[in-house]
Amino acid sequence: MKKFWIALLAVGLFMAFTMPAIAAVGGADVQFSGTLRERGWYDDNVSLLKNTLGGLGQNSTTRGQAFYDNRLRLETTFKVAEGLKLVTRFDALEQKWGQSGYGTAGTASNSNNISFERAYVSFTTGLGTLNVGYQDWSRFGTQFIDSDESFPGIKYINSFGPLTVLAGTEKRSESRTATGNFGYDSGKMDVDSDMYLLGGIFKFKGGEAGLLWEWLNDRSHSESPNQTAPGNSPYRISAHIFDAYGKFKAGPVYVEAEGFWMTGGMMLDYTKLAATKNSSLEAYGIYINAEVDLKPLYVGGKYVYTTGDDPATTDKKEGSMNQTLGLGTDHDFALMLGNYEYFNQVTANGVAGGTGWVPNAAATGGAANVNRNVGYGMDNLIAWQLYVGVKPSPKLDIRLALTDAFCQIKPYSAGQTSEWISNHIGTEVDLRASYKIFDNLTYSIGAGYFFTGDYFKGYSDSLEVSNDYLLMHQLLLSF
Repeated sequence: MKKFWIALLAVGLFMAFTMPAIAAVGGADVQFSGTLRERGWYDDNVSLLKNTLGGLGQNSTTRGQAFYDNRLRLETTFKVAEGLKLVTRFDALEQKWGQSGYGTAGTASNSNNISFERAYVSFTTGLGTLNVGYQDWSRFGTQFIDSDESFPGIKYINSFGPLTVLAGTEKRSESRTATGNFGYDSGKMDVDSDMYLLGGIFKFKGGEAGLLWEWLNDRSHSESPNQTAPGNSPYRISAHIFDAYGKFKAGPVYVEAEGFWMTGGMMLDYTKLAATKNSSLEAYGIYINAEVDLKPLYVGGKYVYTTGDDPATTDKKEGSMNQTLGLGTDHDFALMLGNYEYFNQVTANGVAGGTGWVPNAAATGGAANVNRNVGYGMDNLIAWQLYVGVKPSPKLDIRLALTDAFCQIKPYSAGQTSEWISNHIGTEVDLRASYKIFDNLTYSIGAGYFFTGDYFKGYSDSLEVSNDYLLMHQLLLSF
């Protein structure tokens, strides 16, 4: 907790000493915004297995989970002069209630839960706006494959009537240390990962459309493509990503869609290993959401399609790129399926031994299986959702949704010797409700029931799976 108070004191001292100077230069204008989120979770069967405790690697302590968590997020904008501002953001106490971090010598401490994520200067001239520093990069178009992660870089934005143009360079990683790819990587030139982007957004009556091109030049990996070579064989990735979207509203009808196409290659940098070979990249996906507002009722449907890695093309990688790039943390396709917060808080980071929504390792041939991870990244997925809701008052929103999901490519075991029994991930029914206690304070509840598909049996029909259900509620303060 000591570091938390030191951080707050530092912010206070910064403001105390700089505010008079800022005011003297051009007038001080400081804006604060953020959220305080308190949530309760109960998941009945995160393992998705039947009562076979102790078998197939299942850990009895991970069958169900119940806990509270919270997060304070604070964004501060310092307006230094007209057209010049400093933007910062940090998250604090993003953890489960009562689950302290650990400081020196294993002593309990909450101070490890302070994360300064953004700090950039933004200035506007006659040539446009430049943002320089740690900032938001992975939000474009709809929520599909969007991410809240921050990376350092330089972003240029300018508007020409209805057209907004943006360009930038983003640093994903820089060199490696002894705990990274190789002990001698630290400080070496070009042992890093960079993204370059160029795009535009055009607004028209009733909607908007955008196109974004990104080039990933990644030299920071040490894993070999398609697991055909030893793990210490480094390779570099050169990938071009084209992302297009559109949004349109006409009367009570609203439609949004987004699609991406990724092409490029994974080239090995170490050629002395005869078993290694280069691999090309070819992945794509599409997302559609349509809704009709019938006041107070509304009805709609969603559809998503993203490619998986085809076992027949060992020289090509067609899937898993969204999660590899950290994309998809903003999306909540359902209460469990395709929901980053559920996977981050309940299952993916809370289950050991390969159980749960990552199929049981003992039943699927170990961690080397391809396409085996069901996560928030929306990779290797075909899913649809129908939903209906009602807003009896401006403060109350109740919604019922039915979701069904499949793998686009049926997973297979390491060595491609056994194919999964089924590509049906499962069917989910969700009921959600939210109520605005105040304009800035919202209470939400959600209940989801997941009918587990045979996908989670892996290639072992003897494994018995079981359904799961989730109960959660949230109190959200926005300011």
